Amino acid sequence: SSAVLPGYVASADMMQRLRDLLSLWSLIRRFASAGQSWTADGSAKISLPTQSAAEAFFRAFPSTKALPKIAPDGEGGLMMIWEGNDPLLVTIDERQLHAVISAATPRARYLDNIAFDYINFPPEILSFVPNR
Repeated sequence: SSAVLPGYVASADMMQRLRDLLSLWSLIRRFASAGQSWTADGSAKISLPTQSAAEAFFRAFPSTKALPKIAPDGEGGLMMIWEGNDPLLVTIDERQLHAVISAATPRARYLDNIAFDYINFPPEILSFVPNR
């Protein structure tokens, strides 16, 4: 068997996962260099520290978890959202993470200044990220 990611066999599922991750990394780089159009006045970019943190976030991202939708937040950060019954919103702002668990519901919980060491996925939010 040929390894795609360390410890994983090159199954069709893992190959699709790798393509999805590569697409996310490409979007992150584009958001840092060109941004995304929000208004006629210009585009919203993510900062270079946010880009580095986002790339590390997805390198540490568990393969058993669903990938989010992403977009610049308009202030240099990157928003990530997992939709569903318990929406999760995570923002990377330079080197800090912020999360809203059960976003846009009466049960919303806010977590600010989540530690992220660029190697390990933050345990404070891991259990709230939906499985694939």
